[in-house]
Amino acid sequence: DHLTGIERPVDTLSGGEIFLASFSLALALSRHIQTMKARSIHFFFIDEGFGTLDDETLSAVTGVMDRLRNEDILVGFITHRKELKEIVSAQIIVNKSTTEGSRLRVVV
Repeated sequence: DHLTGIERPVDTLSGGEIFLASFSLALALSRHIQTMKARSIHFFFIDEGFGTLDDETLSAVTGVMDRLRNEDILVGFITHRKELKEIVSAQIIVNKSTTEGSRLRVVV
């Protein structure tokens, strides 16, 4: 724990802390793979997790995603947080219909 300096069991982490730990680990592993030249990775995908973040942490995560985009790494993510629409250049919006199934709409 950064505040107390005491090691915490994983099961004591909040949802936001678990998301940050997972996101950080995925970024580190991606960088390590590229550094070792084992494989070039130009795409990063995040499935949910943003709903557990407070505004300050969400801002930090979106800053990281902006830096990835500036490095020509495509970042794809699934989210229900409407404020994330502002940071993406293209969206695939899924609208669920009770009579026709799901409909996809691409917004660029």
